[in-house]
Amino acid sequence: MKISVNGYDYHKATGQTEQGAKPIALPGFFDDQGTCYATYHFLEQFCGVRWYGPTELNIVLPSQKTLAVRGSEIRRARDLKHIHALGGGWPIIKVQWNNPNDDELNLYWRRMRIGGEKWAGNHTIWRNTVRKVFNNPEYQAKGRGSGSQLCYTNPKLVQEVAHAARDYFDGKELRDGFKAMGDYFAVVPDDNYSWCECEKCREILAVSEKDKRGKGYFSNARNSYYIFNFVNEVAKEVRKTHPHKFIVALAYSSYSYPPKGLELESNVCVAPCLHICYGYDKRTYYENDMAIYSAWLKAGDRPLYLWNYFHHPMEPAVIGKWNCFPCFMPDVISREIKRYHKDGIRGVFLCGIGQQLDYYLYTQTAFNVNTDYRQIVDEFFNLYFGGAAEPMKKFYYRISEINREEGLVGTNPKNSWAKLGTPERMKELGIYIDEAVKLAGTDIEKRRVETWKSGVWEYMNAGYRQFYPRAKE
Repeated sequence: MKISVNGYDYHKATGQTEQGAKPIALPGFFDDQGTCYATYHFLEQFCGVRWYGPTELNIVLPSQKTLAVRGSEIRRARDLKHIHALGGGWPIIKVQWNNPNDDELNLYWRRMRIGGEKWAGNHTIWRNTVRKVFNNPEYQAKGRGSGSQLCYTNPKLVQEVAHAARDYFDGKELRDGFKAMGDYFAVVPDDNYSWCECEKCREILAVSEKDKRGKGYFSNARNSYYIFNFVNEVAKEVRKTHPHKFIVALAYSSYSYPPKGLELESNVCVAPCLHICYGYDKRTYYENDMAIYSAWLKAGDRPLYLWNYFHHPMEPAVIGKWNCFPCFMPDVISREIKRYHKDGIRGVFLCGIGQQLDYYLYTQTAFNVNTDYRQIVDEFFNLYFGGAAEPMKKFYYRISEINREEGLVGTNPKNSWAKLGTPERMKELGIYIDEAVKLAGTDIEKRRVETWKSGVWEYMNAGYRQFYPRAKE
């Protein structure tokens, strides 16, 4: 992937008002860019530069008359080999980042080392591909899935998907709607449960639905045998001609667990979908997710990636048009990413970006797992807020503690405001913000405190005020 030469203005990306001589091209996220990484590392480790967000306001840029650097040669590679983590349009982080433009975002993502190893996995069989690519009436889904799903027991469909994968691996243009990169070609159904109702599919589904692992949870095994049987057949065909290429499958929703009674081909690459955002909520998603994760680690020697949900509580609040009590979780981020690296996970797709510091911590830890989250958090508040560092840090950690104390995430108004953001806690949090406003000394400290006051605190207050009049009715 390349950014268009005509679409990237370096001056806008670096907070300058005047247009430069000409736009420039950026490397694609998954292009080789070791020189860029080395430069970023040098600026961070030896010059004290910190990119806490995309805009000029977010950058800590020390100034000194003389730069003296000592040290031996450094050679290293990223620890998680792949990270895809774009976003920044949700309410809190957008304000914390001071409303960045597209050019600022594109430059920032590269500074955070988004990219790495070429891999792709996402839904590929959906209405557009069914309509434009897989439009053969012989393998259209029967019943309510018609138009979005296909008949996943049809041998002609297996051959058609395998042919599309072979074309890609042979260097032909990727067909419309597919997801593929490097040695990986994704085969993932549309995001619904409207499976084909033909006799053969109903027969396989009946076998599949006997698997009760994860019953009652969003992530379960109800359709694992059905979906992975199809993926396996495609992989088997592709391996005949391209034995070192991989078919990517998500382990998602009703097909989250490894299928019982089915040995997967060695060229099936799997990405379990795990809810890192529920790291404090061990009564629901977390324990089930750990069972899924452990099962895939034991399910054969194959490349494993993760689809990492980082989206709650913000996503349901954005969709429902209400304001949530946020969840900050530095210890969870540090613990889980280090677990992934230790267990040989090659990379992650980060789904949803909600807050400034947690995103920074995630990307820094994914690049170098030998981090201490406490040190990163302390450094952030000291460098970013200066005189207001202590009350801002207390504000951040108190929100984290509240989520941990209650053991839940504010994914609905009741959880957010009746259980997490209670009147007593909101009063306490407000004291920290008021103190930070008073202690911010320089103009830049005041502006940065304002992004958190407006982006986090005032956002929270709006949700709190919206809930409590209704709660008293």
